[in-house]
Amino acid sequence: MWTDVKAAAGKSIWDGIAIGRLRWFQKREVQAQSISGLAPEEELERFEQARARAQAQLRSLYESAVGEVGEDNAAIFEIHQMMLEDEDFLDAVRSVIRTQGGTAEHAVQVTGENFAAAFAAMEDTYMQARAADVRDVAHRLQAVLSGAEEKPDWDEPFILMADDLSPSETVQLDKRKLRGFVTRGGSTNSHTAILARTMGIPALVGVEADPAWDGRMAVLDGYNQCLYVDPAPSLLAAMETKRRSDAEQAFRKFFIKSVDIGTAFLCRLIVFLRHHRIFFFPEAALPDPVFAFKQRIFRRSPSFSGGFLKFPDQLPRVPAHGKAYMKAGLL
Repeated sequence: MWTDVKAAAGKSIWDGIAIGRLRWFQKREVQAQSISGLAPEEELERFEQARARAQAQLRSLYESAVGEVGEDNAAIFEIHQMMLEDEDFLDAVRSVIRTQGGTAEHAVQVTGENFAAAFAAMEDTYMQARAADVRDVAHRLQAVLSGAEEKPDWDEPFILMADDLSPSETVQLDKRKLRGFVTRGGSTNSHTAILARTMGIPALVGVEADPAWDGRMAVLDGYNQCLYVDPAPSLLAAMETKRRSDAEQAFRKFFIKSVDIGTAFLCRLIVFLRHHRIFFFPEAALPDPVFAFKQRIFRRSPSFSGGFLKFPDQLPRVPAHGKAYMKAGLL
């Protein structure tokens, strides 16, 4: 349809539209020296200190991720902590330091590559995707050891381009500015993909992204699994209309869900107070929103004729959707 613009195809992680300037994120390469000038015991101590710091970072990431993506999806950072306690991984790192006289950075790099290659060679696609988690943990350790810790950030809204993104990098991105991301690598089964879907971030993987596109306007179309670079005004207008429509629909769903939760809470509160005979006073004394909810939920209940919860010796009849809430354990 849009043949007059440059487009790059990929695999969509989440259906959505993102509009913004492309920004290329290049991870800082850690130069790991294979031979250390320190004694093996000193390198081992450096490794243990870095491991402790990395575990503290992951605990902090888990706590912040719970609020954004829930406990189930934030559990990836608990898994990363477990990797830092895995005896096979730790023994392999320590062995390289002791037997090869290498630096802690080199030992972590070699071990991480070996373990990631083992996962990538597995037939199961889910286990293959775990190779990225091993690389993430190894990269975190190397960054702590070398002092090269960083996270991508720009002053204006952007669509991020990268070779790949780790789960920790994804969670730490500033969601106020991030519009979406595209990566050359990655998979739709990765933890990064799972986090992006949960946070509602439009994203594509497997895109032949060019660092030279940095700073150029683009449209990420998750529906058609395509990235448009330097979009024509007509395409830009059409995609902006679609993006706004998506935002309005998402707001409606959120509002309806919030109203349903509020209704369930009010049902529960009414039944509780009614049961304990501490909540009956004239309808006129009720705040308007509460009275409106009461009218909506119990407008056909004979228990409410006249005064609100008029008869303290008789529980109100629960309407049909109130019973559904009771069945779900909300009442």
